Amino acid sequence: MKLIFIIFFFLQQFITVAQTEEEKIKLFLDSLKMGGSYLVGKTLPAFEIKSLQGNSFTNESLKNKITFINFWFEACAPCIAEMNTLENLYQNFKTKTDFQFLSITFEKKEAIEKLSEKHKMTYPVFSTTIDSCHYLNFKKGFPTTIIINDNSKIEFFIHGGFTNPEDAERYFNVNIYPVLNRLLKKD
Repeated sequence: MKLIFIIFFFLQQFITVAQTEEEKIKLFLDSLKMGGSYLVGKTLPAFEIKSLQGNSFTNESLKNKITFINFWFEACAPCIAEMNTLENLYQNFKTKTDFQFLSITFEKKEAIEKLSEKHKMTYPVFSTTIDSCHYLNFKKGFPTTIIINDNSKIEFFIHGGFTNPEDAERYFNVNIYPVLNRLLKKD
């Protein structure tokens, strides 16, 4: 009888461990599939970055503002496909006093200026290190788009994108504009 109890006990422990590992794997796979929605409600890690014009931006700068953040780099086809869509979004919301737009890259000033001219980018671009980009976008790659609400919490998070500019624009229209409009209380 003791032998059966011992076998039952170890079998139960094995099943519990297996379920725990299976749950961990499921959570990990869900986090990949969700595109970062598990980050909604969290805050960005502490940071300080500077724009090409020398303006500093920190976590404190997020307070009481709706902040749109996009991470990109020049050799990233989906990043480039979003450039015109990002410019249109910036133009649509830049006059809102409670809105701010950050474009963050690890590219050097010369590459940023070349791309800004080519894609007629007028939005603010912040250059930092690749490590800082990975730190701030939770190591999710490029492009990454984050919307921060006025309580400095992540409201929306997505990584990856489309190589076709029309698909990128369609995605922004269906998924990003509604979030910004709701947060900015725009009709």
